[in-house]
Amino acid sequence: MRYCRCVPVIAVATVAMLAIDAGQADAQVQRSGRVRITGVVTDAQRAPVENANVTVRGTSYGVSTDAQGRFTIINVPEGLYTIDVRRLGFGQSVRDNVTLRADSTYTFNFQLNSNPTQLEQVVVTGSGEETQTLKIPYTVAKLTAEDLPVMPNMSAAGAIQGKVAGAQIIR
Repeated sequence: MRYCRCVPVIAVATVAMLAIDAGQADAQVQRSGRVRITGVVTDAQRAPVENANVTVRGTSYGVSTDAQGRFTIINVPEGLYTIDVRRLGFGQSVRDNVTLRADSTYTFNFQLNSNPTQLEQVVVTGSGEETQTLKIPYTVAKLTAEDLPVMPNMSAAGAIQGKVAGAQIIR
């Protein structure tokens, strides 16, 4: 009686081919051509800065930091970029000429310096009863609907710009 010993060899070869195919699939997943950017944003005292906006300038890629100041931007195409970090109440932090290579992860930590926003003085005056404009100590201007055309791409500030003498529009 003859026995064939080739069955186990075929099974071993099949398992080896499956292992090679799985390794190639992993390599294809890892070689996506995209970049991952991670890091932490802190203030001058090294405390995390939450809700800072981290963006890759010139692209639509960007995220906000979490409560620990951490961020991760994924799927950024390779190239030469500038990375911006902004948060209200802090100065901007910029990292220029960052070269991102495909299939890589980069870690950039940013430190923001405090820069509180200061508002100018605002004076609001009102009158409880009708008064002749000649008797009041301040200038009164009246705009009607004809003076303010409604345009779909115009802001309210843009609509009154140049219509009231002495009015300052500050954005």
